[in-house]
Amino acid sequence: AKPTVFVAGIENFTLLIDHSAQVDDLGMFLQARDTSGLLQVSGDGPAQQALCARSGSKTAAHHGRDTTSAPCFVQPDHPVNSTLDIFSVGTLLSAAGVDLDAESFEGSGHSARYEGLTMMVSINYFNTVPWRGMIENPGYYYHITAIPRNAYGQHQVSFDPYQTNRTVIAMHGILLQAEISGALAGFSFNNLLLQFTASLALLTAAVTAVNYIAMYLLKYRVYYKAAIVAKTADFSHMAALEEKTTAELRDICQQHELSTVGSREVLLTRLLVECYGDHGDE
Repeated sequence: AKPTVFVAGIENFTLLIDHSAQVDDLGMFLQARDTSGLLQVSGDGPAQQALCARSGSKTAAHHGRDTTSAPCFVQPDHPVNSTLDIFSVGTLLSAAGVDLDAESFEGSGHSARYEGLTMMVSINYFNTVPWRGMIENPGYYYHITAIPRNAYGQHQVSFDPYQTNRTVIAMHGILLQAEISGALAGFSFNNLLLQFTASLALLTAAVTAVNYIAMYLLKYRVYYKAAIVAKTADFSHMAALEEKTTAELRDICQQHELSTVGSREVLLTRLLVECYGDHGDE
C-alpha cells in the first residue's frame, strides 16, 4: 500500500525572515532588524488582488501611495517588540502566483501540493530612488518567484530489523531559496575621477569627429573651416611693444588711426591684432 498523507493547513504556516547585507567598499552593513521592508506582488490575478486589498498596501517600496489593487507592495507581520518580518506560506504563494491545487506543471499529472515546488526569495536592498537620488534610510523589499518545472522532494529509506523489508518515504514540500540583491550607492572619489576622465575622453572624441566632418566632408566645409580655425596675430612683436610706455602705445595707436582708449593690456592687444595680424603690417 502507498498511503498519501498531506499536512493540513500548510498555507497557514508562517515563516520568519531575518537577513542582512554588507558592502565593504562603501562601509555599509544593513540588516532587517534596523529597517523595514515590503513584499512585492507583481501579478494581477484574483489571489494577488486579494492580497493588495489588505490595509497598508502601497504602490511602491519607498513612499508609495495607498492602494487596494494589484500590483502592489504589502506589509509583513512582525513579532512582538521586533521588526523582523513574518509571512504566512499562503501569502508567499499568492505573491508568486502559485496555486497548490493546480497542476504542478503541464503534463505532470499531479498538483503542486502533491509534488512540491521550489521558490526563490529575492531580498532587494536599495538606498536610491529615481529622480531623488540617495535616501537617508535604506530599505528593502521581497520579490517571490516560483521556479517552473522544478518540483521538490526528499526520500527517506528505512529497513526492518532483519533487512527483509524496505520502506521508502517520499516527502514533498516547498523549498525556499533566498538571495540578497539590489543596488546600494555611495560616494567614491576614485569612481568619480574615473567617470570624469572617461567623459572628457568621449567629449574630446566627439568634438574632434564633428570638427573633422565640418571641415573636410560637408558641402560648405571651406566656410566652416574658416569659422572654426581662428588665426591670431604674430606674437613675435609682443616683446618690442611691451618695452614701450603707455603713452608711446597711445601714440602708435593714433598713428594707425586706432582708438587710444583702454588700459595698457587693451592697447597692446589692439596693436597686435590690427597692426600685426593677417591683414596688416607695422
